[in-house]
Amino acid sequence: MAVIYLLISTPTFEAKTYLRPPLASQLVSINETGVLEIDPESAFNRVAFEARSLDVQRAVFEANQEGFLQDTPTQQLNEGALFMDAFTPKVQLDIRGNGKNDTNSDELRLTIAFQHWNPAYSARVANDLARVAEERALRSVLDELQSSLRTKIQGLEEQIVQEELVLSEGSEDKIARLQEQDELWRLQLQDKINTLKSKARQLREDRIARLEEALAIASRLGLEDPAPVSLLQRDQREPNWMATAVDRPAEEEPLFLRGTRMLEAELAVLRDRKSDEHMHPELRELEQELALLEHNREVEILQSRESYRAFAENTQELRAQIARLEGFLKQMYDQVQMMRVDQQAIPPSRPIKPRKTLVVAVALMLGAVLGLVLALILNAVDTRRQEQGSTDNSQ
Repeated sequence: MAVIYLLISTPTFEAKTYLRPPLASQLVSINETGVLEIDPESAFNRVAFEARSLDVQRAVFEANQEGFLQDTPTQQLNEGALFMDAFTPKVQLDIRGNGKNDTNSDELRLTIAFQHWNPAYSARVANDLARVAEERALRSVLDELQSSLRTKIQGLEEQIVQEELVLSEGSEDKIARLQEQDELWRLQLQDKINTLKSKARQLREDRIARLEEALAIASRLGLEDPAPVSLLQRDQREPNWMATAVDRPAEEEPLFLRGTRMLEAELAVLRDRKSDEHMHPELRELEQELALLEHNREVEILQSRESYRAFAENTQELRAQIARLEGFLKQMYDQVQMMRVDQQAIPPSRPIKPRKTLVVAVALMLGAVLGLVLALILNAVDTRRQEQGSTDNSQ
């Protein structure tokens, strides 16, 4: 029977791949980003977690399904049942640290084993399980890294926007202050201009009054043309002249000596004058300064400024950090490894079952036991027959 069992039973081969945690240098490109830190033990535990997941095992099963179906009865061809009932039981995972079942040990080792009648197929599946588990673990780490980088970049951009907003609000306050200062200065200039215009108008009116008085004197004296100052000595006894002579300043030449023609001409010009601004250079300067206040260039520049990014403090450093993080986003991370292959699975040369030596030993032992039992039974039967024969003879 043992020989028949050994002849008809299908041998099962088990291929194993041995994995160890990665070196710290193999994770430098991730840790140097500053937004995600992962140590070799954590990276290795991620690989072990992915290797246990049904998603990874299903992916390996689908990639190697054709070779697995060659040894599967037709009634078990349902893919879901085939995966859960036939494939997954043949996957064996064992994670150990320093020879003990301790995932917190400093030196870990993960063994991935797969059993199949085809040695090459079992080795291929075991290696694929390790490869896909590492790929999934690395993908999850990189997804987490990119998410953290984007979150960090978004936070820095919001910080820049906040600083620009503060600067913008400060600029609006500055514009308001400048406009208020301009309005105050404009009102002050307008007051000065109005005062000077009023003064100029008053001076012209005073001049007209003096000229009219001088014209009246010249008319009474019959002076049509300008007369010399010596005329004053001749007409000192005139009452009106005496009053006029007393009213005028001592150093000023009497206006009536200009004669009626000249006085009437000057009066006509003064009466027809519509503006006295040209008589006061200071008034022109004030009006020019008032015109300049209509356009405050500093206010216009602040109002036309679309972005305050170049003027915000610390934004240059923040933008440098953003550029650095964006560089990490574009990085390929080809050198990152989540595990080290201590020994890759190779096609085994000996099956794990049936165990021929054990089967033969058990068969021999059972045969010996059965032979001994049979001998005892036969011996007991012979003894009983002999006893019965002796009894019959004695009778």
